[in-house]
Parts: sequence; structure tokens; C-alpha cells
Amino acid sequence: MIIVQATSQHVPALAKMAKETYVENFAHYYTAEKLEAHVAKQYTHQQIQADLDNGDQVHLLCNDTDPGALNPIGFCQIRCKDPRQASPELSVEYPEPCWEIRRCYVLRGNQGKNAGKDRVAACFG
Repeated sequence: MIIVQATSQHVPALAKMAKETYVENFAHYYTAEKLEAHVAKQYTHQQIQADLDNGDQVHLLCNDTDPGALNPIGFCQIRCKDPRQASPELSVEYPEPCWEIRRCYVLRGNQGKNAGKDRVAACFG
């Protein structure tokens, strides 16, 4: 499995795949209108680019054949969080910022190829 960190060149493919995987996994929870509104807001090119530019988030893309990951089969979004900002009491238990895995999706037709396992391993590697 080839894993790369997303850059601006990956935004169109990442937005397309994020929409696809979200609909595959969550369409049954929403009305068509609510699903479309959510996807239209969360997975625009502008929103994906803003996430990449934010500096506290990383998107890892994977593919089994494309070294440039311009046609990814899965992605993982992780972000750095500082729990001390949420609650000063947490600074005793968590003295340093930590990483949170926010999203980890694989296109349904590509599940079973260890893409999820490999991306999670990359998060910790």
C-alpha cells in the first residue's frame, strides 16, 4: 500500500473520495436533502484546502498502484489537539498536545486490502 501526505494537488481527488466514502457509509442516517447539504458544506475543494492549510491537520492518502495518490482509494484525517486548551485540569494528565484520528475511510470496492490498517499504522509511525 502506498501512503502519501495530501497536498494541494490532491484536493480534487480527496474531495471526490471524501464525498463518496461519506455517502457510502452514512447515507442511511440522513434524508437526501440533509445528506446533500452536509456533503456540500464539508467536502468542497475550498474546505479541503482550508483543512490542509490549517496546519493542525494532516490527510494521509493511500492507493495500491498510484505512487502520486491522485486516485486514492482511502484517506485518513488526523489533527493535533491541545487538551489543555479545553480544560486546564487536563494538563496534569496530558502535558503535551496529542493527535486525534478524525476520519479514516476506504472506498467500499477497495476494502479488504489493508488500506485502513496501513493508514492507521502510518499515523503512529
